[in-house]
Amino acid sequence: MRYIKLKIQNQQLEWLVQFCLKFEMNAKGSRQRSKFIKILQDKVEDYRNHRQELIELYASKDENGNPLIILDNGERCYDVEDKNGYMKEFIELQLEYNYINQTEENIKMLKIVGDAYLNHEDMFLGIEGDFYHYICIEFEEFFEKQGKEISSK
Repeated sequence: MRYIKLKIQNQQLEWLVQFCLKFEMNAKGSRQRSKFIKILQDKVEDYRNHRQELIELYASKDENGNPLIILDNGERCYDVEDKNGYMKEFIELQLEYNYINQTEENIKMLKIVGDAYLNHEDMFLGIEGDFYHYICIEFEEFFEKQGKEISSK
């Protein structure tokens, strides 16, 4: 059986976790949301590990072999020698997709969380608006691939 997948970019994962927590849901919805957040948190952890690997690869090291932290315009940051190489890799990592498969175990979760997103009535601006728009499109496409009716208002 071929599974339908919901795709989410790395750069959207942490926002999506926080955004999910804003939804008011009944007990059943809350349980499904918790499952969704757990999946996302695991993916956030993987993303953070990959980001740390990039820092380890590109940052200058102190005498103990740890990434060197410097002050740049009053902000603490890693001392990266090859900034262009690092940024190229970092952007690629940010834009990389994560997938959540529709399985017997999580189909109810995806339906409930997807409906909550598609029926959310608040307005969003800036990057939050962009992320919200993107995830709604992903859920719409996910439901269309399932052949299910989308229950958006």
